Amino acid sequence: MQKLTPQDDDYHKVRTDFATADVPALQPHSIFLPRSAAEVAEILKHTRKPGDVVGVRSGGHLFSCSSLIQDGILIDTTHINRTVHYDSATQMVHFGPAARVREISDALCKVGRFFPHGHAPSVAAGGFCLAGGQGMFMHGWGGTAETWIVSMEVVTAAGEIVQASREENGDLFWAARGSGQGFFGVVTRFTCRTMPAKQSLYEIGLTFRVDLRFQELFMLAMARHDAMPKLWTEAAICTFYPDKFERPEAGDGEFDKGALMLSAVATAYADSLEEARLLLSAWEQPVPKALQSLLVSTTALHPVSWKEYFDNQDILGRCHDGKNRWAINSILTDPDIELRDIAAGIESVMCDLPTRTSFGCIYVGDSTPRPGECAFSLPQHLYVSTFTGWTDPQASPDLMKSHMRRLYRQAEKVGCGMYVADYDATDDTENFPVMKERVLEKFLAVREKWDSTGVFPGYKAFIRARKSSPLPGGRSHL
Repeated sequence: MQKLTPQDDDYHKVRTDFATADVPALQPHSIFLPRSAAEVAEILKHTRKPGDVVGVRSGGHLFSCSSLIQDGILIDTTHINRTVHYDSATQMVHFGPAARVREISDALCKVGRFFPHGHAPSVAAGGFCLAGGQGMFMHGWGGTAETWIVSMEVVTAAGEIVQASREENGDLFWAARGSGQGFFGVVTRFTCRTMPAKQSLYEIGLTFRVDLRFQELFMLAMARHDAMPKLWTEAAICTFYPDKFERPEAGDGEFDKGALMLSAVATAYADSLEEARLLLSAWEQPVPKALQSLLVSTTALHPVSWKEYFDNQDILGRCHDGKNRWAINSILTDPDIELRDIAAGIESVMCDLPTRTSFGCIYVGDSTPRPGECAFSLPQHLYVSTFTGWTDPQASPDLMKSHMRRLYRQAEKVGCGMYVADYDATDDTENFPVMKERVLEKFLAVREKWDSTGVFPGYKAFIRARKSSPLPGGRSHL
């Protein structure tokens, strides 16, 4: 098993292997790259010294880099069960925590199967599944973790290798799905359901100049989303500066704020263009006259391969290149709040983008987790996020992040919490809930049972948020 310490040549390269180039200077005293569950168990049962705390990294897509713990241990799962295996007898797919979205998709496409993986191709399965899984076509069946994950192989804090499913170690299985970076074990294999693949993805879209009319454009996109059937469709809204794509060599601050654009894109998964047209017919309706002057372009309904889809995702947010630095802020909107009030509440975080490469994203999850199913428990009405991007290594990370932090504190008035994958445990001001209160109580009790000595400290930030963050306006999501 490979072990690296600060004196080793490869230590810095492995330590900084995150999606963002803005990696804090925190130094674990040891980085392990195990190749099996047995080697993870060896680390936790025998190699780890009393008092050592452990961070776990799957793909490094948490921009907060919270798996880095000063003077702790980092377990990098890159080599564990990395090959995606499909079992034709059971129609199940098996993969390790570091398997990337693109790898899972490619493997299943070859055998004509589908699993609702994530949208970003370089995100790893560990982070995606443990966060609950805002997967493809989520508003038809909810979070991927709710019904698509059948079982997990987990190495516990005590160094025991156990199976977790609804039938076996059910409390561990419940807690893993939705706790993200707060989970108190190392998942070494996922076993998931699949279904027959369809012929192709199909996309249709509209792009507008925002011109201070974000709320009207948002309401138009939402009306078209709401007219789509639940199954096999989804929609997203993105705001960006055209300079992001037209002048990639420009500096972080070299852009025209008045040129902000909004794109609304709908996607269907279908067996023919005709079927896709039925699913997305609302998007082929004429744009209202009041908004036609803002319309820049329309993208007609067309087939899109998975490769094309993932390549477009990569262009939007370039990661793992050692150059682009990223921070993310997000909320999940409260489904009990009127949509027009939500539009007003999120306008600033979608439109006041701080740099040329930053962008805003609204994913219409339009689903509510089933009560009691797993720790993934907050309504997934709208996932509103802003990616702050910069490249200047001399720029202060705190300065780059502070603008959006301030705006999101205001946007929280229309939120019910946040997606756990975006929670920044390193930020003492981050205090928006990642679970319903009763769910968090149960999660902490299960954690105490499986990790009473606190080997995995990620959960502590959830307690901080619990103590300091009642929802605005006295609202409650118990």
